[in-house]
Amino acid sequence: MGRASREKGRKGELEVVRLLHTYGWPDAERTSNGRAQGSCDIAHGPSACVMEVRRQEAVNVPKGMREVTARCAAHEVPILAHRPSRSPWLATVELDVLLALLALRERG
Repeated sequence: MGRASREKGRKGELEVVRLLHTYGWPDAERTSNGRAQGSCDIAHGPSACVMEVRRQEAVNVPKGMREVTARCAAHEVPILAHRPSRSPWLATVELDVLLALLALRERG
């Protein structure tokens, strides 16, 4: 991975950290070692979630989800945050997780 790609990835991770701060996770931070075995890109975000960030023009979502899922313990939720240039951030989660969250929201 070239220097420009690493810098784009770092900036993307910082954007996600700022969003997490805004929405109630003030301790969220980059791990700075997302390439290490078993680690993820963001620490101290939503509990029991493993977040990977992809700041790329074309994201291979199935591959990204396989990678983040492989880093999760059985009780953790894998989240792939991704966005191309000039587009909003998107998050990919498994449908059953999304449906459970939506059901909680409607009941709450």
